Amino acid sequence: LYFFFFQAEDGIRDAQESRGLGDVYKRQIEKRVLWLPISGFQGDNIIERVSKQVCPWYDGPSLFELLDKIVIPERPADLAVRVPLLEKLKDIGYFIFGKVEVGTIFEDQNLVLMPYKQGVVVKEVYNSEDKRVKYCKPGENVKLKLKGIEREDDIKRGMVLCNPNSLCMICQEFEAELTVLELPDNKHLMSSGYSCVIHLHTVMEEVIITQVMAEISKVTQKPVKSSFLKSQQKGIVRIATRMPVCIEKFDTFSQLGRFTLRDEGRTIGLGVVKKVKPLQAVSHGIEVGDIYQNKPCLLYTSDAADDLLCVDLGGRRIIKKKK
Repeated sequence: LYFFFFQAEDGIRDAQESRGLGDVYKRQIEKRVLWLPISGFQGDNIIERVSKQVCPWYDGPSLFELLDKIVIPERPADLAVRVPLLEKLKDIGYFIFGKVEVGTIFEDQNLVLMPYKQGVVVKEVYNSEDKRVKYCKPGENVKLKLKGIEREDDIKRGMVLCNPNSLCMICQEFEAELTVLELPDNKHLMSSGYSCVIHLHTVMEEVIITQVMAEISKVTQKPVKSSFLKSQQKGIVRIATRMPVCIEKFDTFSQLGRFTLRDEGRTIGLGVVKKVKPLQAVSHGIEVGDIYQNKPCLLYTSDAADDLLCVDLGGRRIIKKKK
């Protein structure tokens, strides 16, 4: 992680204090962040190193030298496919846009569109330059032409393309490790019932903090039982989404297991998914992806044991009694 500043040490120290960072966070920054002075107007320390006459306190690499030394993390190309959908296009067939987070996409590949378990076939693959290619590896932005889509409404942002033998998880509640940044001025505490918006891969969904389970101590880094969190605190929370979402645990697929929380136009938290509560499967012969009222639906039991909650692709909720 690198921060680029135009100021000297005093200015950097003032910037740290103005952001309200605690002593623990300051120590982490001192260990993990390299302060790099640059000047876009003068071109100092961008290609060539800045001279001692201009910046006597700095004795380090230039911006380009530093960028050349960054080690790019490897993305596994041989694991199960995960492609969160971002956009769609109808043009002599149905196209989807997304990013290959894990796995490899190639032509004539059989995949499943989650969460509705809709089988599709990749007929054409295009890279970020809109050139048709045979395959795309992890980290590449792609445009895919899919076969098996009957209607445009069958494709929604936040869906995930997966391998048939390795489907992503579907949930409406999960447990996460959350770092609270800066809460809104009129909301000083985060506790049960706090509502905000989650950004999880390509999902943007309303959520509620159903429970604050613990605060993680800044000194011991161990959880301490608590019912609320304040700004600049880290803790363990349970989060419930308004609609079911495709998700993975951070330890399994990190790209689909990290998220941000936003409220009143600002980012208030960063988190990673630790535990997932899968949707309970219906036990009387109806499976996820079955057709209900001529639409592929996500079917699962509701809180009432005798009811069946059905969510169609338009997002409408339908309660149907079990027979």
